[in-house]
Amino acid sequence: MLQFPRGHVFTAFCLNLIGSIYRIRKEFDNALNCQLNALAMRTSLFPTGTPQPYSSLGLTYLDMGKNEEAIETLKLACHYWKAKSSEPSNMYLNSIETYLATAYSHNGQFEEAQEIFERVLPLQRSAHSHGHPDIGFTLHHMASNLVRMNDYMRGMACYQESLNILLQFFKDDHYEVRMVREKMETLSILMEKIQTDEITS
Repeated sequence: MLQFPRGHVFTAFCLNLIGSIYRIRKEFDNALNCQLNALAMRTSLFPTGTPQPYSSLGLTYLDMGKNEEAIETLKLACHYWKAKSSEPSNMYLNSIETYLATAYSHNGQFEEAQEIFERVLPLQRSAHSHGHPDIGFTLHHMASNLVRMNDYMRGMACYQESLNILLQFFKDDHYEVRMVREKMETLSILMEKIQTDEITS
């Protein structure tokens, strides 16, 4: 740091990475401290903007439940990813767009979320014809959005496809696999209850 009073791109990279580790450990104050410092350093070095620190910061806000902050930050990340590459199937951009849609969904903006999911998913399928975890992640979050919209049948179908894809790449004890299975079980119970109520009413 003393050698580079304005900071250095590698220092910013390390701060951002450390912040992401803190985020995974749910130490959000430490995560924000590292990521905001990384963002300030990258901004001073690259005034035109760079997507990585906005992406990481947006995910931290999302995990904290600060949905509006997540939306604004992830929108900036998408803007800078698009500035770096005009290719619509850029895997980094598509991944961040999935998280942006998830933030919209958590914020109650279901239609906005669904529009993004339905635009991103075909791009991911086209780019990864043999499957990819990102497709499973997008299907997972789109399924949750559909459930919030009370579209239970489509939600269950997306959960099932997500699970099928994720199991191609991860073991049964992977957290994403476990999460999808738990949501499928919860949704199955809800759908059975609705069906029973309709029969008895």
